[in-house]
Amino acid sequence: MKIKFNAFSLAEIVVTLMIIGVIAAMTIPSMQEDARRRGYVAGCKKAYSTISNAVALAEQNEGPLRTWNWNDPDEIIDNVRKNLNLQEYCGEDKSKNCFADYNYVEYGTGVKGSWKGMNNARYLKFADGMHAVFYTCTGNKKGPCGVDSYGQLPTDTVYASFFVDVNGSQSPNRLGEDIFLYNLIKDKGVVPAGTGDHKNCHTGRGLTCTAAALKYGDLNYKKHFASQNNKKN
Repeated sequence: MKIKFNAFSLAEIVVTLMIIGVIAAMTIPSMQEDARRRGYVAGCKKAYSTISNAVALAEQNEGPLRTWNWNDPDEIIDNVRKNLNLQEYCGEDKSKNCFADYNYVEYGTGVKGSWKGMNNARYLKFADGMHAVFYTCTGNKKGPCGVDSYGQLPTDTVYASFFVDVNGSQSPNRLGEDIFLYNLIKDKGVVPAGTGDHKNCHTGRGLTCTAAALKYGDLNYKKHFASQNNKKN
């Protein structure tokens, strides 16, 4: 009795491999992008925890935020950075060139900006690779650290802010994606920007997306806010 073996032909194997290759080419970039964005959200959460703990410890030693000397950026950041695990503190960074890239892009508008030359700015490198720009605004509610642009509650007084790039100088250097904003608020400590209002963060500068990223656990702002509008209608 002759035994017959069934097997794929070379042509069938080649076609199958081509199909697998096409599917992989279509799905792998998407999976990689999803992984990157999950990493940004994880960085957002870590930065919030790290800075909150540092400020809380500083308040134990220096007293409540409202009693600090907010006209002296160096004194303020010195209070906090004692409790941060830093690779390097670059201060005003006038000569060190602390960051490889000072530029950033606004989330919704696409407008480019730069940290370079900001008054009252101090620059930090964390041991885990995050970069941060610390900025004081001397408690001015409507100034550069204002409630209007940062989406805080109307009763909040913003004393200073941390802009944290969770993956250092690597791209995309985009507000609301890998750069997040945390504000120091009177009697509250560290508060994510957008806590009062973040529903349009993806159409504007992206400053207020920090609270949205923490709330939803992802960066798909458009989906979340569209679903909210649909529920209202």
